[in-house]
Amino acid sequence: MKRLLIILTLAGLPCAPFAQTRLTLDACIEQAEANNKALAAADRQLAAAQFDFRSARANFFPSFSATGTGLYSTADGGLDIAGGALPVLGVDGMPTGGTALFPGLNLAYEVGWVYGGGITLEQPLYMGGKVRTGYRMARIGSEMAEQNRRLTRSEVIVSTSRAYASVIRAREMRQVAERYHALLTELLRSVESARKHGLKPQNDVLKVRVKLNESELNLRRTENALRLATMNLCHLIGRPLTDRIEVADDLPDLPSTPVPAVDLMARPEYRLLDRKAELAREQLRLARSERLPQVGLVGNYGYLHGGATIALLETVASIGTEQNTDFDKERPFGIDVQVRHRKSGKEGTLRGVADLDREEVSERTGAVKQYWNVAAYDDAGDVVSDGVIMTKIVSLARLAQKEQERTS
Repeated sequence: MKRLLIILTLAGLPCAPFAQTRLTLDACIEQAEANNKALAAADRQLAAAQFDFRSARANFFPSFSATGTGLYSTADGGLDIAGGALPVLGVDGMPTGGTALFPGLNLAYEVGWVYGGGITLEQPLYMGGKVRTGYRMARIGSEMAEQNRRLTRSEVIVSTSRAYASVIRAREMRQVAERYHALLTELLRSVESARKHGLKPQNDVLKVRVKLNESELNLRRTENALRLATMNLCHLIGRPLTDRIEVADDLPDLPSTPVPAVDLMARPEYRLLDRKAELAREQLRLARSERLPQVGLVGNYGYLHGGATIALLETVASIGTEQNTDFDKERPFGIDVQVRHRKSGKEGTLRGVADLDREEVSERTGAVKQYWNVAAYDDAGDVVSDGVIMTKIVSLARLAQKEQERTS
């Protein structure tokens, strides 16, 4: 008796994992719209198309861009270029067949701060219709994305409604199979009882047993069909396939008033095709605009600190060396650059100055090294960059001697 009591107590306990959720058609459609992946993708495409439309509209207005870079280095740098023979060019720019000795180059520099920036303003005036065509194409793309979203939503609603109706149909078929199975079970008892009393032959009992076995097989089929229909509905509304859900008793009632006829041209499928045709025409206009001239206004302003003054100071030192060179007998070379940046400038004119500090004459080769104190000044007279540039003046006889030593 105690064992029987325990079994009854367990059977009466609620079983939470097998609790079922009862859903109506409207609830299923609402969950499908919230969880369907295809509809979510259509929403993302619509948002992207609307963003492209806003971007295309901005092409009518001036565009502004700004850039900036900065670099600071505490290490000195250098560049060594090995010497060698270089071809001599004639007045016509063609090699003469002779060579000249290049003694090599040793550049040393200190970078410090190097930074710059710039702004650019562009205003299209006439682009051959490209801007306006691009704007129309973006507008058509936004409308197409909206129609695609409407079409996807309609397909989700239709698919969910069909799946919901399939669950109801499968449930009704299972109920019919259950009642038919119960009827055959009761009929089998009656026929067996009649056979025992000699009212029915054994053949009738066997016929009823065959029908009962068929009804059991059909009952399993209807149960499987209900399970598959429920899983399909769970898939469409974004719920786990293992969820145990139960739909409402019946489908919603149809409206009593006749449904008005729908204009085919108002359907999203037709509008989507119509926008595709319009988009193709705009693409043709865009291709034609590529052959037309384009006119626009561009304004920019740039600023650079560091690096730009080195070329100026090298130039003034080279000019000073050339003025001290007899080109009938000598050739000048730059061999060392040491320049430091002192101040930045945004506008105005830079003035480069080179003063010869001293000369050193080689007793062995007769080459003259010149040390130039160089400086770049702005309009206010402040030093922007300064340093020392070393050059060398070598006689043509010495260059010929080095070339002969190299080839021998």
